[in-house]
Amino acid sequence: MKIKLSYLYIALILFTLVSCAKEEITTTAIDLRENVIGQYNFNIKTYIIDIENKLNLSDSSISELKLNKAGALNEINFNDITGKLFVKGSNFSEITTATKGYKFDILNQEVDGVSYKGYNYFTVDGKGYHGNYNTATKKVSFAFTFKSNDIDFVLTAEGTKK
Repeated sequence: MKIKLSYLYIALILFTLVSCAKEEITTTAIDLRENVIGQYNFNIKTYIIDIENKLNLSDSSISELKLNKAGALNEINFNDITGKLFVKGSNFSEITTATKGYKFDILNQEVDGVSYKGYNYFTVDGKGYHGNYNTATKKVSFAFTFKSNDIDFVLTAEGTKK
């Protein structure tokens, strides 16, 4: 009888261990960029940075840019209407505070022999970012610096989705 009872306990323990095995949890990465890709009409302004580090407007234009997904889940490309790369954004992520939308930075990059570096254009929780997308207004904005003929410039772009 004791042997049968021992076998029953062993079977019960084995059953408990097998049934309590850890389930494998799989998650699918959500691509936040789906909400922002598309064509935008942009108001682009270029400023000269003077000796006192002030911005002086030097040019303003209207342009059409298309936001596309780049290689990694946190990267976006801003292309002109012919598909040529205008600038690349990185660290694309959701804003979790009251201002709903997405934030991103402009990668340090070189396009057509010109070096671009992100410029802090807006702030969330005391930290500066180079760009953002406002979910409510469907507007995207970003800024970067570049140098041409030994003059430092800041380019700002604010676009509305078509």
